Amino acid sequence: MSGRRKAFLFTAIVLIVIEWWSYSRSRSRRAHEQLLAFRASLSLGMSGDAVERAFTSAPYGDLTLRKWEDHWSVCTPLEFGASNWCRHLAFANGSLKAILVRSVDIPTERPTGAPPDVVNTSAHSGAPESPRR
Repeated sequence: MSGRRKAFLFTAIVLIVIEWWSYSRSRSRRAHEQLLAFRASLSLGMSGDAVERAFTSAPYGDLTLRKWEDHWSVCTPLEFGASNWCRHLAFANGSLKAILVRSVDIPTERPTGAPPDVVNTSAHSGAPESPRR
């Protein structure tokens, strides 16, 4: 392979990596903004149906909703270094009792920069267990 071709190939690879990194960072910021906007639409005591309507009625295209009987998670896309956030929603008797943000790496601790937990202490005793896979 000639020196000119090698330089072209190297340049092309560098540009592709820079574009991927830029897109990934942009998507990550957008997803975190969507997660914060979704949080603003929630309040303790909401029914599961109301929470689901809040999620589906707004453009949260970068977020993924997973539901279990008493625990739901709304997560940003996977990121390098597992720095993506998941909003954990805990329900008791059909109503929202806790709103927490956790990273995929450490589901028991709030990540740096995440909003504070909102917990109805009379109905909830700690963070929900980590999402089932």
